[in-house]
Amino acid sequence: MNVNRNNNAATFFFLYLAQSIPMSFFSTVIPVIMRQENFSLTQIGLLQLMKLPWILKFLWSPVIDRHSVSVTDYKRWIISSELVYAMIILSVAFLNFTTNFNLILFLIIISFVASATQDIATDALAALSFSKKDKSLINSVQSMGSFGGTLIGSGLLILLFREVGWNHILPYVALFVLIAVIPLYFNRSITVNKPADSSQRASIRDILLFFKQKGIWKQTGFLAIYYSSMIGTLAMMRPYLVDLGYDIKQIGFMNGIVGTATGLIAAAAGGVIIRKTGRYHARFIFSLFIVFTTFYFVFISRNPSPDIQLLYTGIILMWGSYGMASVIVYTLAMDCVRAGREGTDFTVQIVITHLSGIVVAAMSGKIADATNYHVLFLFEFALACLSLAYIIIIMQPKKHFKVIKFLSPYKGVLLFLGLLFLFHYLWKITVDNDGSEVAGWVMKIKEFFHITVTEPAPDRMYFLGKDVTPAWFHTAQEGLTTITAWFVRLLPSCRDLIQDSIVLYFPDPRITIKIVWGCLGVKQMSIFACVMLFYPGPFLKKLWYIPMGCVILTAYNVVRIGVSVIMTRNNPELFDSLHDGVLRYIYYTILFILWAVWAEYAEKRSDGK
Repeated sequence: MNVNRNNNAATFFFLYLAQSIPMSFFSTVIPVIMRQENFSLTQIGLLQLMKLPWILKFLWSPVIDRHSVSVTDYKRWIISSELVYAMIILSVAFLNFTTNFNLILFLIIISFVASATQDIATDALAALSFSKKDKSLINSVQSMGSFGGTLIGSGLLILLFREVGWNHILPYVALFVLIAVIPLYFNRSITVNKPADSSQRASIRDILLFFKQKGIWKQTGFLAIYYSSMIGTLAMMRPYLVDLGYDIKQIGFMNGIVGTATGLIAAAAGGVIIRKTGRYHARFIFSLFIVFTTFYFVFISRNPSPDIQLLYTGIILMWGSYGMASVIVYTLAMDCVRAGREGTDFTVQIVITHLSGIVVAAMSGKIADATNYHVLFLFEFALACLSLAYIIIIMQPKKHFKVIKFLSPYKGVLLFLGLLFLFHYLWKITVDNDGSEVAGWVMKIKEFFHITVTEPAPDRMYFLGKDVTPAWFHTAQEGLTTITAWFVRLLPSCRDLIQDSIVLYFPDPRITIKIVWGCLGVKQMSIFACVMLFYPGPFLKKLWYIPMGCVILTAYNVVRIGVSVIMTRNNPELFDSLHDGVLRYIYYTILFILWAVWAEYAEKRSDGK
């Protein structure tokens, strides 16, 4: 039994691989060439419309369901579709990309019609030939085939494309598409159990009837938003790398080989996690990975030229999250198919993910064009958070609320993070000229609420557009400068540090550091105080804990500025990465530790310990 199951899984792996290789190659090479030819990011984002047949395939999926009863019927659909697919790919090989661009796009769209037809029949056959307990296995295989095809199509073939060109690669791609159906042709162990009565077969009405099922709208919302943030990030990753200065060969290796190899491994791991933890917990765990990944890109995109190691880490996180998420999406979609309508129902659900992906990809291109990549990744992070909230609030099991119980140990952390982000962005919206960068969407919120946007003025603090600079700010700046100078001079090699009012520098300075009011830590202490005031716990105890925490944050602030002075003496180029990067995030780490100590204290008190 296991031998037949493994043979069947291998057969489907080759079918999904055959779908993915040509589509991945076309979808990768065309955007890169377009970007090199100075097409806009908006136009590249709209190139996702090339996959329109995969969006419209639900229209002919009932035809395949209605005329497929036996394994032979499904084989006929799959093999004939693959023959058409291969022939069109071969014909494209004889065309020149530059002079026949429009014709190539047209033929690729037609080839995707054949590929989509094969996919409908393959998915229906997979749903019928594997039991519910093996659904995660076959969908893990499906994702692995997809990522394996992407690894070859957008990785290895891209590298070869640069060396040998368009015309020499595509004949071999067409040949592989034909070879991939050989295991299916000779496989005799696949069996299906499908009603033979024609009255139970699918019709075009079943597309609409799918949405009339009780509770199906929860599933529809889940499919639309679950990994939309990952699709948006994936759509803009290649243009992002091009704009960072990487060439087609480097992009092929970073995104096409390292990234998709990670996706393939993650898809295998995702199937195991689903079987071990169950569908609901796996969905939640994978959503947390997506949130973390999108936040990571928000972090690294603050630097206009992030280090290549940071980019590799982000690509691994992105593809790993996407790989695991795709398995749970396919598995839950396959759980929701009706008897006799397997191809139609599964196709309708996957089309929802494709459609949302196209919308998000187009929006991502618009956002990146209008603003920058940092704002784009903030948008993707917001989508990921929305998806996580949807799962927690909407998608928990009805009877036992397992996800809510699963979250119970983390409710304190989630409340802290919610309060932290709330007060962080309230500060961004209401306070000006603290020395930190203001995101474009924050500026739009200011404009929407008619909050005056002030022009920078040295050493002035603005709240809702009004100058609220306290009289003691300059004294505090001088005091902080003096304490920091004392701290730096503790090092024998730094005793020649010069202090001029609120400016610190060394003889023959490569850089001078001015302690403006934004360096006082007012923002961090204000956010800490607000978080603690709104977090549960005895109020009277907060009256001493909040000042104590502010003292600790101030002490670290002296260390932070001192380290910046010391490290930039001979390496002034490190200032931005220290000031706006590592040292700032340590600030928030200390804030988290202060909260954790309080939460532990409050919890013990409430338990009577």
